[in-house]
Amino acid sequence: LIKAGACDSFGQTRASLTAQIERALSRASSAAADRARGQETLFGMLESNEPEEEMPVGLRELPEWPEAEKLGYEKELLGFYVSGHPLDPYLGILDNYSTHSIDELIELPKRTTTRIGGLVNDIRRGISKKTDKPYCIATVENTGNEFGVLCVNENYERFNHLIELNKPLMFIGEVNNTEDVPKIFPQDIFPLDEAPARYTKQVHLRFKAESLNPDAMDRVRNLAEAHSGEVPLFLCLKQPDGQSVFLEASDNFNVKPGRDFYSAANEMFGPDTYYAKVDMTLPEPQNRHKKRSANVE
Repeated sequence: LIKAGACDSFGQTRASLTAQIERALSRASSAAADRARGQETLFGMLESNEPEEEMPVGLRELPEWPEAEKLGYEKELLGFYVSGHPLDPYLGILDNYSTHSIDELIELPKRTTTRIGGLVNDIRRGISKKTDKPYCIATVENTGNEFGVLCVNENYERFNHLIELNKPLMFIGEVNNTEDVPKIFPQDIFPLDEAPARYTKQVHLRFKAESLNPDAMDRVRNLAEAHSGEVPLFLCLKQPDGQSVFLEASDNFNVKPGRDFYSAANEMFGPDTYYAKVDMTLPEPQNRHKKRSANVE
């Protein structure tokens, strides 16, 4: 009940309430044992007037579990998420760095390469009866829809360690859409958070030209220095007549794109300040000579 959120109204974190379970069960067991031995009749009157022993601060004020862990418990116990979705912090990355949506995968021509992200929600591992080699089949969800990922042979050795339940990942590979649920044969798999660093060509900070006073420029400088990296930074100045002027910052102010920079820029200067120019090119499909890879049963 705690892990599913039914006890949130108690005013403590789920982590704190869970940590108190063992203590509560121990006290209840001890009280039940005392009643069974008849001790309550001897001491019950005196104990009833004594204040309840205070809960230790170490159990009462634990910080909440990380969001992904909290949501993982909800999905495990209820079959769906209640207080949010683990992909909520990654929606910007999914929208900007995926080359296709899941709905589009089923319509792609045969052997099309795609780049698409999602959350691993099911994993099946085994040994192929045909090849006597291990395989991994993962089901990945993305804003309500699902696709499959099949790792066999050398891809199993390369990527199996990355595929974990409730882990957000980006997949690059060839699409097999001959079944109801599209399946990807991966050429690369990596954590979803790495997509901005890999595929951002430029970062633009967009401003109204009349709002860029010296103080704002100082804050832009501090922001760039706080997120120093390898990607060129441009300032996009929107003129009152609707035209835009682009200013390229010095290489000394190259930046590291990602969720942290995105959040900091938009919080400092307002929504839609941060914009990433993304490389959407894809690798050529790999040669897959062994068709048995498509069927591991």
